[in-house]
Amino acid sequence: MQIRTGKKALYPVICIVGIALLLISVFGLIDYMVNKAENADSNIYGDNIPPDDGARIFYDSDWYELNKKISTMLVIGVDELAGSDSKQSDFLALVVMNDSEKTFKILHLNRDTMTSIPTINVDGKTANSFIGQLALAHTYGKDETQRCKNTVSAVKNLLYNVDIDHYLSLTMDAIPILNDAVGGVTVELMDDLYELGDDFTKGSTHTLMGRQALVYVRARSSLEDSTNLHRMERQRQYIEALFNQYFGTDKISGLNVVDTLLSVNEYMASDFTVQQLSTLNNKLSEYEYQGIIPLDGEAVLGDTYMEYYVDESAVQEIVINLFYKKCTD
Repeated sequence: MQIRTGKKALYPVICIVGIALLLISVFGLIDYMVNKAENADSNIYGDNIPPDDGARIFYDSDWYELNKKISTMLVIGVDELAGSDSKQSDFLALVVMNDSEKTFKILHLNRDTMTSIPTINVDGKTANSFIGQLALAHTYGKDETQRCKNTVSAVKNLLYNVDIDHYLSLTMDAIPILNDAVGGVTVELMDDLYELGDDFTKGSTHTLMGRQALVYVRARSSLEDSTNLHRMERQRQYIEALFNQYFGTDKISGLNVVDTLLSVNEYMASDFTVQQLSTLNNKLSEYEYQGIIPLDGEAVLGDTYMEYYVDESAVQEIVINLFYKKCTD
């Protein structure tokens, strides 16, 4: 998406890009390696068969129907793999907005989640599928639009084919821009991060600037606890501080905000129109943020790389709670 409007038209999209940057700043991971995935049966549901029409289902002794007052945006953080032109989605979060309750939640998806991944042939059409890490969906497609759409399809596969209205992707180069635009983010370090300096010790408090924020949210291999789950714990701590700083500072008003948006425009791709972004901005400015929801599961070491297997019962419960409502008749 290239925004070619004047400064006045840019203001409605500030909140949306800000939220996307916040999320990617928190959860963006750069592993710089090709994740291995074995070809497998594309039916990941086993005995948990999705509803036939998705409109009305029986769950936990009650009938539920789709909540038509739900709208969604998939935020994707991407990066090029070292030594290649390929890209992976290193961060994925689904922003779920309840238009009747005027609330929104963020469903955080682990990049290592094993799910059905569509493949795209040279004609740009979906060919086959395999079971692999969710991040791999973004490696298929001749351009960013196709890659985003393929990632949307993979997320829909994981979440029992729920509707995803729009996508917005940003590359990792945009991360320091917002962090510095709000004057940095202050956190109490959860780990020793000597890469940033001798005084960056666990328990110390620092205002992270630029690259420091990126290191804090993505560091793993050099830490005592190098698991992705611990990193996600650190990321959740950072996002709360970043949200408070972003929405509480006067640094994101006026020309400085416009300049920030223009600075990240080249790193952004989306299927939103400016009018749709304006509508979404108006909604979110009135909605209550209700936090981040992870998908429970188990991380195991595969043949070479980590693989995350979601708890299907937990996925079903989350899908019901976010996208359905009890039938009244």
